[in-house]
Amino acid sequence: MTIGVSARLTVGDPDAVGGRRKDQWGIEQSLADWLISTGALIAAIPPPSAAGGNSATAWVSRIDALVLQGGADIQGARNASTDRRDVFEFELLDAALERGIPVLGICRGMQLINVAFGGTLRVADLTTSTGVHSDPRRYEAHTHPVRIAEGGHQEGVYGCATGLITSMHRFAVDRIGKGLTAEAWCTVDETVEALRSDSHPWVRGVQWHPEFHHQGMLPSMPMLRDFLDAADNA
Repeated sequence: MTIGVSARLTVGDPDAVGGRRKDQWGIEQSLADWLISTGALIAAIPPPSAAGGNSATAWVSRIDALVLQGGADIQGARNASTDRRDVFEFELLDAALERGIPVLGICRGMQLINVAFGGTLRVADLTTSTGVHSDPRRYEAHTHPVRIAEGGHQEGVYGCATGLITSMHRFAVDRIGKGLTAEAWCTVDETVEALRSDSHPWVRGVQWHPEFHHQGMLPSMPMLRDFLDAADNA
C-alpha cells in the first residue's frame, strides 16, 4: 500500500550552510514515522514547478490513500488563493474524491477540506484571552480536551466520548462546508475539531496531530488503522 502525502515547504535560510540554505519539500518526520509504522509505503507529493511536473491526477492514480498534512496557513478561498501549495492540494483533493480513495486531513489539511467544500475559516482564538488552540513555545506539547459526537465515526474509532488532543493552529473552521459534518469540538470554546464527508466513503479531517499523541491522549493508532483499512477496501 502506498500513501501519498502532500509535501510541505520548509523555506531555506540564506544565512545557513550547506543544504539548509535551500527550500525543501517534504514530510514532517513524526508524521512519516506514524504512517510507516504499520508497513505502508509513503510518497511525498510536491506541487509541480513552473517548468512542469506530474499532475494531481497522475499522482492520485498511483497511490491508495491521500494525507493532507499540516503546515503554513491557507492563503485564501478556493478560487482566490494563488499559493502554489494551496492550488495543488485542492487539485489533489479533487482527484482523490473523483477516484474514491480515502483522504485524511490533519490540522491545515482539515481546514483545506473545509474550504474545498465551500466552508470558511476564522482566527482560532477569538473569544479567549489565552491561547487555547496554539502556544508556539510549547508547540506539540500544547493540548486541550475535545468532545466527540455521539454515534459518529470518530466515536466508533476511538470508543470514547472525550479525550485530550494536541493543538497548534492559528485558524479554525468557521462555516462548515456543504456536505461535511462536525464530529468533535473543543470543550473550552466549541471550536470544530473533526469533520467527515457525508457523501464520500472515507474523507475525514482532524484539527489535531495524531502523530504527536502519547499516553494519556486520544490514541494515535485507531485512526491510522481505520484509514488504512479503508484504503484496503477502496
